[in-house]
Amino acid sequence: MMSERQTTILGFLTLIAVLAAIWVLFGETAPHEVGQRNAPLYPDLARQINEVQRITIASDLNTTTLTRKDGVWVIAEKGGYPADAKQVGQLFGALIDARIVRETTRNPDLYERIGLGDKAVRLSLYGNGEKPLLTLHVGDRSYRDRRFETYVRRDDEAVTYVVADLPEVRAEASTWLPPTLLDIAQNRVARIRITHPDGEDFLISRPAPDADFTLAGLKESERLKGFRPLDPIAMVFTTMGLRDVRPAAEIAGHDRLAAVHMETFDGLAIDLDLVKTGDETGDAWATLKAAYTPPEGADEGPKVMPDAPEDGAAEADAINARTSGWAFRLPSSSVISLARHRADLVEDKPAADAAEGDADRDADGKSDAGGS
Repeated sequence: MMSERQTTILGFLTLIAVLAAIWVLFGETAPHEVGQRNAPLYPDLARQINEVQRITIASDLNTTTLTRKDGVWVIAEKGGYPADAKQVGQLFGALIDARIVRETTRNPDLYERIGLGDKAVRLSLYGNGEKPLLTLHVGDRSYRDRRFETYVRRDDEAVTYVVADLPEVRAEASTWLPPTLLDIAQNRVARIRITHPDGEDFLISRPAPDADFTLAGLKESERLKGFRPLDPIAMVFTTMGLRDVRPAAEIAGHDRLAAVHMETFDGLAIDLDLVKTGDETGDAWATLKAAYTPPEGADEGPKVMPDAPEDGAAEADAINARTSGWAFRLPSSSVISLARHRADLVEDKPAADAAEGDADRDADGKSDAGGS
């Protein structure tokens, strides 16, 4: 059996081995590293950023190319559709502001452990030439000390660093699309008509922004299913997300799912045509067109809609500018609402409720007759 002294010695040796492994992976603060802490990752990038004309983001599975065209960043892999300008701007700002938190390892054998091996994302910024202004290898990202920290390595350097607040950099082209296709305040939505290929159609509407939606043609023997089942249809237009985009010509011949016509109180109209994707996701491809008609009384005074734009015609033109000629893949959560059938919304009243309604109507009729 081991003595207490031997056990203590063994414990110290184990601790030293663990500390040595940590030192190998994350590095020990050396004199040269002290000067690197809080140093900018790319000191000259602020004055070079306007030279950037192309961005590539590549991983072991995907590559995305963003190109500046007439002042707009477009996605080459998506037929030249505009990228999310806010996301590109955030990336540039983060790279300019990126400062070194600490140096980690210089040992290539350990890159894989921090996401800087074969599966690292390679971010390159180009000017007008073929040689990149910079290439950054981006590895694992985690939340620490109330901020995100990312392992990175500058190209042609062995040393790796941790930098703070770098946004997630992904190589899938769809992640660079704008997050929403439409963003129309729900209180603007006045009416929506849904038409199916078999000719079935129905209208939901409301008389004022603060009123509930009603279903046109609801019979006395019917009632709406569940709690406010019409609201989700209008809510789709509030934050209409998109998963993908392609030229509209590529969906020609797809089976139609539904046509949706939406009007706002302030004169905007949106026409959506939904077609099937041909897969089992429940998503749908959509093409859309916007139009503007000044509402009655628009020239008699200030707008009463607080969320309506100052220039409704300009809003319609802006929507058409970014959607004309394109098809957008809508998620199944939106499609479920937009492709509703009337039967999805309506059910027969229970017999007791229907009888009670008939009795009330009879009583009203007798009361009216007796009072006449």
